[in-house]
Amino acid sequence: MIKPHLIVLNWKMNVDQATALSLLGVLKKSLQSRLTDVEVIVCPSHELIPMIAFQIQKLKLPISLASQNCSWTSAGALTGEISPRSLAQLGCRYVLVGHSERRYVLQESDQIVRKKMEYLLGSPRLPQPILCVGEVKSSGGHAGPFIKRQLASALQGVRIARNKKLLIAYEPVWAIGSGKPMTRQVWMARATSIAAVLRELYPTLPASRMTVLYGGSVTADNCAEYANMLVGGASQSPKQLLNFFANL
Repeated sequence: MIKPHLIVLNWKMNVDQATALSLLGVLKKSLQSRLTDVEVIVCPSHELIPMIAFQIQKLKLPISLASQNCSWTSAGALTGEISPRSLAQLGCRYVLVGHSERRYVLQESDQIVRKKMEYLLGSPRLPQPILCVGEVKSSGGHAGPFIKRQLASALQGVRIARNKKLLIAYEPVWAIGSGKPMTRQVWMARATSIAAVLRELYPTLPASRMTVLYGGSVTADNCAEYANMLVGGASQSPKQLLNFFANL
């Protein structure tokens, strides 16, 4: 069993207000007696962020709040976009950037992902980005170069403010929702190669400011295999979430 350090719970667009309140109750119960050294980050849909922020304070929950998306600027004629500055004011410490569903379902380009990373990493007052990368198909030896290109596209030449870190969520797109997660052995090799790319891009950045998470069919049955996780479906129902934390 691997001791987890960072767990990101992505509720996507599958959790309504009533279920969110139930999930927060599960988190309060699960985190009271254990995992005190683990940072848990909750990513609700945007309309729930104010309510979740209020409940975190009310229940004194030891969790952080994140947005599932944001814009590359905090103001402007961008109807329907989400201001990073407003997210920070609402209590969001983190934001997902370049999630596979944003890239491949909603056609978010590498250029947009980079603009978001530049804006968020460069400002000490904006939420910490969690950059998502990963190949679409199980491509064997081609996965490494593909991920390296994604990382370079999003980060090369991007300045990092002193209070910011490099948080990378590796999500093999072919594994998401398949029930067939990447084996721990392959995952560890992939995490090592991602860390090596980050050191190439930022040779003076301490290792303590770099974290790689795994996301791809993480469940209660396999969660003990991964130290840092981006969790989707297993975090979206009270029963599954309770089982998830019970198995860590």
